[in-house]
Amino acid sequence: MQSQVEPYPVFEKKAFQAFDIFRNELSPSDYSLVPFFFFLRKAGVLDRILEGNPSDVKAQLKDLVFDYVRVASTEGKLDLVFETLSPVIDRLSNTTLLDLVRFLASFDEVSFQQHFEELFESSLYRASKIEGRAGGQHLQPLELSRLVSSLANTPAGGKVYNPFAGPASLGVLMERDVAYYGQEIDPRTWALGQLRLLAHGKATENQYQLGNSVDDWNPASLKYDLIVANPPMGMRLAPCYENEFGRFKTVESFFISRALKDLKEEGKIIAVLPQGFLFRGGVELKIRQLLIEQDLLEMVISFPGGILSNTAIPFALLVINKAKADKGEVLLINADDFVERVSNKERRIQYAPLHAAITNAEESNGFLRRVSNAEIATHNYNLHPGRYFIEEIEPVKPDEPLVELGKLLKEVRGKKPQSATKGRLILLRDLKAESGNFYLDTRQVEISEIPPQAHILDRSALLLTVRWNTLKPTYFKFKGDIIYATKDILACEIDEQRVDVGYLIKELSADYVLEQIAKYRTGAVIPYISKKDLFQVKVKLPPLEVQKERLIQALLTKQSSEQAKHISDLTQMRLEMFREFASARHSLNQYLNGISSGVAATHKFLLKNNGKAISLTDKFSETLGTTVEEHLNSLKGKVKLMSELLASLEVKLAKKPVEQLDLFNLVKEAQHLFADPELFSFRLEIDKESLKNGNRSVIQPFVIINKDDFFKLFSNIVENAKVHGFGSRKGNIIKTDISYDAGTESLILVIANNGCPLPKGFNKNLYSIRGEKAGNTAQNGIGGADVAQIVRDYNGKFDLISDEDSDFPVSVKISFPLFKQ
Repeated sequence: MQSQVEPYPVFEKKAFQAFDIFRNELSPSDYSLVPFFFFLRKAGVLDRILEGNPSDVKAQLKDLVFDYVRVASTEGKLDLVFETLSPVIDRLSNTTLLDLVRFLASFDEVSFQQHFEELFESSLYRASKIEGRAGGQHLQPLELSRLVSSLANTPAGGKVYNPFAGPASLGVLMERDVAYYGQEIDPRTWALGQLRLLAHGKATENQYQLGNSVDDWNPASLKYDLIVANPPMGMRLAPCYENEFGRFKTVESFFISRALKDLKEEGKIIAVLPQGFLFRGGVELKIRQLLIEQDLLEMVISFPGGILSNTAIPFALLVINKAKADKGEVLLINADDFVERVSNKERRIQYAPLHAAITNAEESNGFLRRVSNAEIATHNYNLHPGRYFIEEIEPVKPDEPLVELGKLLKEVRGKKPQSATKGRLILLRDLKAESGNFYLDTRQVEISEIPPQAHILDRSALLLTVRWNTLKPTYFKFKGDIIYATKDILACEIDEQRVDVGYLIKELSADYVLEQIAKYRTGAVIPYISKKDLFQVKVKLPPLEVQKERLIQALLTKQSSEQAKHISDLTQMRLEMFREFASARHSLNQYLNGISSGVAATHKFLLKNNGKAISLTDKFSETLGTTVEEHLNSLKGKVKLMSELLASLEVKLAKKPVEQLDLFNLVKEAQHLFADPELFSFRLEIDKESLKNGNRSVIQPFVIINKDDFFKLFSNIVENAKVHGFGSRKGNIIKTDISYDAGTESLILVIANNGCPLPKGFNKNLYSIRGEKAGNTAQNGIGGADVAQIVRDYNGKFDLISDEDSDFPVSVKISFPLFKQ
């Protein structure tokens, strides 16, 4: 009697226990080995291992794979995959390999064969998710691959070239009646891609090569019906790459230019590119101009950040079609409404409704527009979709028209400094963030070296920052003293015959104005608005006397709100004073635990080396790679922190000293300070892509904070993980992810652990209550209250994320404002 097929979710949950078998011997970057063994199980390679010598599993595995290669029609491709993955397999013990083979043999055969392809893909995506952005095997989201595939419409017998192919995400979805040529430079990624094609039975009819798509572009020298790619975003090219457009600085311009040359007369290009390609100048501007003037661009779909596994930046999907049906126009789609938030860290494209919207292409929906090539040309070939979706604002009253800023403001073009000098230089941080107090106090502007790009302010002006997400409108009253402003500050004279200064500054913070500005802004990491676009923003302009009345009313409302907040703050301060001693006791216990653990480790080290000469340079811990001197310095550091905490209690009401600190270094120092290698290991992952400042430098991750407060915050999160999450488990990890969110201009810190999930119903609010019991241990959860308070003290935000299906089920997400120099 044939066994009943298990429902896929049930089968997957059981099969994914394979990841746990690898947990103690492999790093997360090697978890892609799981789908490889699923494939070997499907191919029957593992069946004979249980019949052989259990002490020599690796040798058997190698022989069995080579035996399979000889008889199977894989053209030696599995042989190359095995050779690439062998260094990882060699790190596994025979016991672990045998445990895995026995576990895979326990699968219900009918269910496994039925669910194999779905299980293979799910395990590959799970491995990629565990690996995170710091890893190398980045999978294109399935929904994005399906969208690209649906837009291809490659004719039967057509040829497809896929440079920068990654692990063959598009090759897997291609129809069997097309010739697929893929190319990937990374051996591990290529091996996984080859394995995917084998798993889906598409390896023999497709050509998927290990190669460099830049140095060895189109190695077959063919013309193609479709050229499709998701090139590595932000990749810079050496100066030697150029053509009629000029020198290629980015891989995006290289790809589009080369693809155009190798396309058939009715061919199509589909590219996943960073949104910067839509508006940057130089070579990319020339390419966009060619695409519009030759009527090749068919569609641009823009997506928000947080979708791709290897970067948080927004991106766009471009369709270039030599045989496009709708001539003289481009279909622009803002796909923000077709993206769902799966978790605080993950967003997913809703493929079905997005595909339906593209198919129907109705302009009345607010997220889709057909824009003429002529209109795009008037915007200097800027393809950023936001500017084409600005809704027309209707005047509320006849005597309250909407007026463009360009008709109220006139740029002040001050002279450049003649030579190197010092003076008062207005920086972005000197501008005001609030409309209530908008006058610049020049006495607070620091004296510094004046850069050549600065300009002199020799008259009163409204100062606006054209970078970041706020204009920070500030009024400079000229009093005869020489003062300078940086190039990122736009200085404008105001037509005070038409608009009141205070009223205009208030309106520049109004929602309807900010919405317009957001549509014009470009740039994922550091948003930017040009003067031309800014001057097209409209503001409501009632008569002058009405403007002044509204300003006074707004100031009175703000004053009343601030008074209420002041009373609330005083009440909260009293409560915090009572709680402070309980908090200090909790922190002191943590430091004492750390010192106690350190002393015990010292005692163990001395017993081990009893009678031997010991030097400060001797290796103390193989796990941490620390010397005796470094260990003793760590103990001294904990004692110093205790002393500073006790001293701080005496001056609690005094203002804490804060510093400009590098968050990366701060986390590394905290990890070193609170390390407990016998119980857990630390991991640090930095999303460097999110910190890239367009074509310029990398954003410096500075925050303003008291160092002791940060250590207190970090140690409390660590202590809660140790007490409530780990228990006596092995293989414990505390992982810290750092990224930058351009939307909020904040540095994001996510501290996660792979311990036990939080109890059902336990949330951020309970975590923040002082003394709340937490976890299966029901021990005191006082640390969460301190985390919440410290984050509030530095104008940050925090969230508690619980996901019991994740490998890191408990995460504390913290955001601190980026300090902009």
